[in-house]
Amino acid sequence: MSIVARVGLAVVLLAAPAGCVQPWVCSDIAIPGVGVRVVDEAGRPVAATVTLADGDYVEILGPDDIFDDVYRGAYERPGTYEIEVIAEGYQPVSLGGVDVGDDGCHVETASVDVVMIATTPPPQP
Repeated sequence: MSIVARVGLAVVLLAAPAGCVQPWVCSDIAIPGVGVRVVDEAGRPVAATVTLADGDYVEILGPDDIFDDVYRGAYERPGTYEIEVIAEGYQPVSLGGVDVGDDGCHVETASVDVVMIATTPPPQP
């Protein structure tokens, strides 16, 4: 194989979208469009309800949607999301304009960190 042919092959392989096993052959795994990590001011995970909305699409995430302390949703769904996080004992948080792209094979996950602020100060030990 000539040097030109080898270089051409390398360019084709490098031009494939991320997440693809071979050029333009996508893997069959589902990728979350949005990942939301919810913590308190000390960085401890907070149990919450996370709502993802993009136009008419609405998805509510709860305890069954957590993996490694991250709420995951909008699987394989690009769009621009409004995110609302509600947790008992904390002020609600709303975020807008969270963009989820598409690389041709899968979505490009948007990762969001949300710090919840307690509505009442925690009791002193």
